[in-house]
Amino acid sequence: ERRHARNESRRESGAAPQDAVPTASGVQFERVLDVPQNVTAATLRCAADFCTLTVAVNGRNVLTIEPYARTVDLDVRDALSAGENRIQLSAQAIPGPAAVALS
Repeated sequence: ERRHARNESRRESGAAPQDAVPTASGVQFERVLDVPQNVTAATLRCAADFCTLTVAVNGRNVLTIEPYARTVDLDVRDALSAGENRIQLSAQAIPGPAAVALS
């Protein structure tokens, strides 16, 4: 049996998270998720338009995406531990309609 780390909360597509925190240069988001023991796969799919996106897992920066970069699939299994984990996004906008996607 393949065990996946998964965030079960779903948001409407295109909706801004209500817990977004504006910063001087952009915005920050954070999600907490429970990870079961013996996870065999944990992939983040990330995209950023009109912004630079930094992704951290449990306080460790795991990815920075420049504006207009291709969608990135990143194996984050080694950054996770059994139990509570935090995924933090930090986006710094450039001129234009900034957007990020993470699944």
